[in-house]
Amino acid sequence: MKRHSFYCALAMALIALFVTGMALPALAEPDSSAPSQTPTPSDGISISFSDAGSYAGYARIQVTITNDGQSPVTLIGFSVNSESLGSGMHNLDEAVSIAAGNTEYMVLTVPINNNFTGSVNLPVTFHFADGNSEARTGTINVQALSFSDNLDDTTTTALRLSAVDGENNVVPTPSGDAGKKVVVRIPLQVMIAAVGNVSISPVLSTDLDEFPFEIEQLDYTKQYGPVLKKGSLLEFQYEFTISELATSGVKKVSFEVSFTRNWTSTVEKQVIDVYVNVLKGKEAEAAPSVEPVSQPKIILEGYQFSTDKIYAGETFEVTFTLRNTSTAEDVQNIQISITDDAEVGTLLPASGGSNTLFIAKINKGESYTETFTMQSPADATPKAYKLSLSMSYEGAKNIQSYTAQEYIAVTIMQRIRLKFEEPQFYDSFYVGGTTGAYLAMYNLGKSNVNNCMLSIEGEGLSIVDSDTYYGNISPGSSMRADFNIACEVAGQIEGFIIITYENSLEEQMEERIPISIYVEDLSQSVDVPPMDDPMLGGDIGVEPMPGDSQAGFPLWAWIAIGVAVAGGVVALILILKKKRARELEDV
Repeated sequence: MKRHSFYCALAMALIALFVTGMALPALAEPDSSAPSQTPTPSDGISISFSDAGSYAGYARIQVTITNDGQSPVTLIGFSVNSESLGSGMHNLDEAVSIAAGNTEYMVLTVPINNNFTGSVNLPVTFHFADGNSEARTGTINVQALSFSDNLDDTTTTALRLSAVDGENNVVPTPSGDAGKKVVVRIPLQVMIAAVGNVSISPVLSTDLDEFPFEIEQLDYTKQYGPVLKKGSLLEFQYEFTISELATSGVKKVSFEVSFTRNWTSTVEKQVIDVYVNVLKGKEAEAAPSVEPVSQPKIILEGYQFSTDKIYAGETFEVTFTLRNTSTAEDVQNIQISITDDAEVGTLLPASGGSNTLFIAKINKGESYTETFTMQSPADATPKAYKLSLSMSYEGAKNIQSYTAQEYIAVTIMQRIRLKFEEPQFYDSFYVGGTTGAYLAMYNLGKSNVNNCMLSIEGEGLSIVDSDTYYGNISPGSSMRADFNIACEVAGQIEGFIIITYENSLEEQMEERIPISIYVEDLSQSVDVPPMDDPMLGGDIGVEPMPGDSQAGFPLWAWIAIGVAVAGGVVALILILKKKRARELEDV
């Protein structure tokens, strides 16, 4: 009987051992529906995996490593042994040190075979600097990504505030009374391929319009480590106490979010604004009523210059009158600064002068006249300049400070300096003819001479067959005019070549160059006797007889003399015209 009981007990022990052996593998197999979280080992290191994304022949797996031990550890690499994701040792570019009690998020990048996608049982061994290693196995889901997932898009906003939560319920605006607690929900939607290492913290401020809550702790940072795919929703919640000093109304509260983009290690930051409605807050203190005070004003009543035209490089006086327009208050301690409004260095106080004036007092309704001397550089551009009068003063009643500004327009001119060469004439002058002439003019000043025109003045003189408009002459340039003079009156003629032009103010001006010429009448230059002159032998057609003692100078001789004279005149004209042509070529 005892032996039978022994065998029965042995059989029961074997059955129990068998059942326990069958149950152990089931307990060891991880849940494939969620990221793997292994128990904390004896050395205090806990490691978990998140789902991975594959792109361009690599899988990127986020790993969370927590050091629950008492001493820091340093991770130097990891090795993978998987048919789908490849095998081999992977050393980290930089060792990762994890202090005691800290958590480190990192992305493992491993090559994949044939752009694998789907569920995989991943064995990974983590290697530490002290020679120890930790082997972990977890089931992860690998998702293949394409270019449409914007992996390389660095401009797309990674996160945005969502109007609904993960259950598609509308997230209400947080509202509450001053001194009460309020829950602030911040649902964030992922807008890019993947976002990881998310942390959020409110932007603290002592301005209750920017942060209407009591600051009850030093650090409000919240973190979420796993990678979130595009379209995912992540919600953070804060419970704040609305400050009793916060006023009623809607307040904008900013939160700073940091994250990594698309499995990279670069940390980016983004500001998310949330609106909080303070229903019953502290009443805003009314601003103390201030009785309006009339400001005594100083205006520029008028001004004048010591000369009608102000030329560059020369001194001039400006006399101006200021008036206190107030009928109730005097002004005092008036300081006036006189400067160029824009082009500093053009209008300056005269040598030894100052650009600051002081007036002790101007009684109410009265005026004050002041004169100061100015000058401009000799090379100042001719145009209108603006002289600024910047005034600071006090009201005599309440000693309140005021400022005012007025302007004076000052037109600076450059003196016209012209030089003319002696006019040149190419031919002699004769009645009914035209003679070529030449004139050169040089602008020696620093201002333009505009719209130059040429004309002539003298008895019987005029300009023909010539363009008399010569345009503008810039500083340092010249005008060279060729023109033809027609003569209608014989004798010594006194006249002028007249140059008209405009200065920088468009004022009409002229220069008169005197000329003195002699005009010859060619019709009176040869004295031909009448045909019935006795010296020609009597009447026309009557030839004296040979041996006649009354016979005069023969007719053929007079004809020969006339022809010779006419030929000489023609030759002289041709010679003069050739001479003129040569001089024109030389010019």
